[in-house]
Amino acid sequence: MKFIKFFLVFLLFSCFGFSQALSRIWGYVYDSSGKPLEDVKIVVTCPEIGDYKKETKTNKKGMYEVSVTDGTKYYTFTLKKDGYQELKEEKVKPQIMTSIQKDFTLKTKAEIEKELYQRELQANPHIAEFEEGRKFLEKKDYKSARQHLEKALSIKPDYYKAMVVLAAIDDEEGKLDEAIQKAEKALVSSEDASMALKVLISAYSKKGNKEKVAEYQKQLNEIAPESPEALFNKAAEFLNAKNDKEAKPLLEKAISLKPDFANAYYELGFIYVREGNMEKAKETFQEFLKLEPQGSRADIVKETLKWL
Repeated sequence: MKFIKFFLVFLLFSCFGFSQALSRIWGYVYDSSGKPLEDVKIVVTCPEIGDYKKETKTNKKGMYEVSVTDGTKYYTFTLKKDGYQELKEEKVKPQIMTSIQKDFTLKTKAEIEKELYQRELQANPHIAEFEEGRKFLEKKDYKSARQHLEKALSIKPDYYKAMVVLAAIDDEEGKLDEAIQKAEKALVSSEDASMALKVLISAYSKKGNKEKVAEYQKQLNEIAPESPEALFNKAAEFLNAKNDKEAKPLLEKAISLKPDFANAYYELGFIYVREGNMEKAKETFQEFLKLEPQGSRADIVKETLKWL
């Protein structure tokens, strides 16, 4: 009789405890190519149960499994792995007292960034044209670069980034008045003003207008005191005062920021000569000649190299 009473109590308790029956969720985690991912950290929580939390990791086959205490609830899965975008999937619903399979796919952070970038280009055609122009610019195909940059400006006339790059191309091709006109317009953009000033300094230098060069160099020094041009300008002041010790680190830093800075190599080479460091002088002058193989300064450097 006592056994029967116990059995009935057990059945009654089981009925009320049914909602707490264990369930199992398992599955695999893959990368975007379908390759299983090992050591993916999986954190399972349940907002309905408050502080409920379970953690596990995928094995070499990319498999994981976790038991949950209440098969009637919805669970949140958060997946983390170095180099991959964190994935959070809510409302994963198991089945009471049984198993379900739930697979996940993780994308790398680089893949996510590429997707976002492509969306940005689709939403902003002027940026897409600018990027195409930049590709041709890297190949020094100025004609093709110009076509894309001009198209970018036709889509968005106040896209100063494209305008200042066009100004730089004009300066490179000797169209100095066009370069100056575009660069001066771009000065209104705080983001592009530094590049615009560099174009103006270059164009006015070629025109021989020292007053304009000084004016725009002063502006550049104020907004970009650590730019290669500003550092060179500070170094020039020390060189004029015959202070090689202070000029040298400024020129070295300018070159580190702008490896094709011919003026900095030229002045730094002669500092090494005056220091008696002939090996560094040779090395520096050779870099200068790669950038400026012709001209009066190149002749001076070639003549100097004969004596080093």
